[in-house]
Amino acid sequence: MRLEIIQLLFTLVVGAQKSTECNSPLYCDGKFLKAVQMNQVLKDGKEIVDRATKRPVADVVKAFGALTDMSKETLKKFIEENFHEAGHEVDKVELKNFEDNPAFLDHVNDPIFKGFAKQIHKLWSTLIFRANTTKLCKGCVSSLLNANHNFIVPGGRFREFYYWDSYFALEGLNQGGVFDVSRDMILNLLDFVKDYGFVPNGASIYFLNRSQPPLLTQMVKQYVKASKDEAFIKEHIRTLDKEYHYWVNHHSVKVDCPDDKQDCFLTRYVVNNTRPAPSPTVRMLKLPFH
Repeated sequence: MRLEIIQLLFTLVVGAQKSTECNSPLYCDGKFLKAVQMNQVLKDGKEIVDRATKRPVADVVKAFGALTDMSKETLKKFIEENFHEAGHEVDKVELKNFEDNPAFLDHVNDPIFKGFAKQIHKLWSTLIFRANTTKLCKGCVSSLLNANHNFIVPGGRFREFYYWDSYFALEGLNQGGVFDVSRDMILNLLDFVKDYGFVPNGASIYFLNRSQPPLLTQMVKQYVKASKDEAFIKEHIRTLDKEYHYWVNHHSVKVDCPDDKQDCFLTRYVVNNTRPAPSPTVRMLKLPFH
């Protein structure tokens, strides 16, 4: 009975929200993605789903439908003509008033560890980005989910941020006193909860069918503890509660309870999906077989 009440409350809290269906004909499923990936047109299988279109999506889909040759060369030319380079709609952000020698370094006595920590801290200034969809034409599309604030990416080939990666990044940002970036990252995640009812695995449309271990409440706790911004938790407590209800409603199962007088529930980290992920998490490599 308790779970049914929680589920009802969740429904009332969620209200209207954006669709969590990955229904893009370019980035989620369909003949185009299958042709590009099966032919290994690009060295990195993730790259194609991170490329924004140069033309309205309807025109790109129509042009692909008119192709009669699905060779690797033809598909590569098609991509070059219809898609920007990956990361086109993401801008590098310059950190203002960034402290190269944060206070926590004063408590590190070992010179080797101190030097290492300083170099790690400096990485934040190279990993901060902001979405800029104004670069896209009318009708053009990107796989990037709407993010209104600055964010930290894992680096390398990644142009989007991820849920639990953000938790570990925040640990370092808070330690280094980079609270404005911590706040921005949390605000992006809170916006996702408002929009979708939960935080997707990552900030791309092809991650909308799954989440990651829910660490958002812990992120807020750590940020408030480090920054003393107590007003922040008061402002966003309802959104955190919304995410909690999502996990209770969608990921809870009844389990045997030692005390038969009450019901016990387990919240599972599980994804219901019958299709392969459109974006490989590893690079496609040609390996020799013997």
